[in-house]
Amino acid sequence: MNLLADIINRIVGVGDKRLFVVDNRDGFIMKHREAIQNEYGSNCRIFGGTSLDLRIVRDYHMQLDHNSRFIFVPSEDFTLLDDVAEDCERVTINVQRFFARYHWNTIKNLSLSELQWLYEQRQLVSLNAIQTQNMVCEYQRSPDFRRNALKEIEQEWDRIATKIDFRKASEWMAGLSRLMVAALGLEAWGKLGDRVQSLNEQFQLFLSRNYQQIAHSGVSPKSPKVVTQIAPFIARQDTNGKYALIVIDGMNFWQSMILANAIEDSIRNATIKYDATLAWLPSVTELSRQAIFAGEVPSSTYIQSPHTEMKLWTDFWKSKHIPSPGIFYQHSGELSPNANSVRIGYVNTDLDDMMHSANNFKYLYDDTMRWVKDSSIVSDIQKLLANGLKVFITSDHGNIETSPFRAFSQADKAGAISDRRYITLSEHADAAQFEQSYFGHIQKLFEDERTYYAVDREIFSSQTDVVTHGGSHFLEVIIPFFTITTHL
Repeated sequence: MNLLADIINRIVGVGDKRLFVVDNRDGFIMKHREAIQNEYGSNCRIFGGTSLDLRIVRDYHMQLDHNSRFIFVPSEDFTLLDDVAEDCERVTINVQRFFARYHWNTIKNLSLSELQWLYEQRQLVSLNAIQTQNMVCEYQRSPDFRRNALKEIEQEWDRIATKIDFRKASEWMAGLSRLMVAALGLEAWGKLGDRVQSLNEQFQLFLSRNYQQIAHSGVSPKSPKVVTQIAPFIARQDTNGKYALIVIDGMNFWQSMILANAIEDSIRNATIKYDATLAWLPSVTELSRQAIFAGEVPSSTYIQSPHTEMKLWTDFWKSKHIPSPGIFYQHSGELSPNANSVRIGYVNTDLDDMMHSANNFKYLYDDTMRWVKDSSIVSDIQKLLANGLKVFITSDHGNIETSPFRAFSQADKAGAISDRRYITLSEHADAAQFEQSYFGHIQKLFEDERTYYAVDREIFSSQTDVVTHGGSHFLEVIIPFFTITTHL
């Protein structure tokens, strides 16, 4: 019994044509497209998109390949044109029906290997949520599960990593972050170590060549490319709309996926658009969060506080002609905006506190899971959506597990701005001597600056078991920017 084979046979068994337009609202086919095509080789090719994309499949791909069958999964704005309809079969597939004896909401987000195992365990009677969960837990305790799950994670990582464009992190960062969450859930973060390091090495080259241009570029109409563009991006939305910006201090991308899963599970009709943006460098709160609320390049003389943040937020929206009574800011606590608020800024520092007290990602993963479950964050978002607001979620910086090098000497720190992941030398410091002293442990991304970053995961400290931020690692710099709306 093979789940993928049975799904495909259900599709291609409805007729003799080679083109099948498949309505699949649960997204299973496109989510597991690579696995399906690996299972069937060249005999089954899967595409997705609009009416124009379907025409290209029929008029181009099918003419080049006369032996394969083609499955096309339409997008929401799809219309099947009459002349194309003559050449295809229209099929509806709901994967939930293949698991009719199980509690679907309990298993719908499981991995393919988990779903395959459940599919093989044919049930004579229907199972409720608790019984279904007990079966899942039984499998998850088995050696086969861990081995299959890790193999699946590594294969999917490698598939995504071969197509990475750092200018388009929105296309792949959420996918990789889901794999990170899965590895952490298996207590197997170390299995991704070499892959994470390799990706970060590529990212450092990208930063050195492109960050300054991106940081001073215009606001994209699709999503902000760097944190300075977040407020201006929101300002470009419909001026009559109501918007809330939630900034979760210190939340890296994989943590945001845990939150996103809870939102999708708890808030009916919520839709999340997953985008990514870049933190300000160095990736510290007083610069990056300042940039978010000011909507402009941060000042090095800025003094971080809730009061100064509120002023930045208020001044920005006043400059966009939003009346003062409609502008709201809150730092921490359960969110309680005024009834007439139309531009809400909210900072939650819970995860940052947890991050700085965590010894490693294992503890941070556990803390994040508990925070999402026990805090008011999901209900806060639900209330905002219920009151007609579009909600944006971001962070000021991410975080990484670190390895110790050694602390800066007092002479090196004199007149400098420094933290455990970076240092900006004073104009009087001897840069050549500094570079010689820390050779192999520092990198300079931009020649016209005097800022040096710790390489890879190192910190300028002898302290072990530290999770922190401030550097240029992709887990510190690529941060989430989610747009949450509701649909009928």
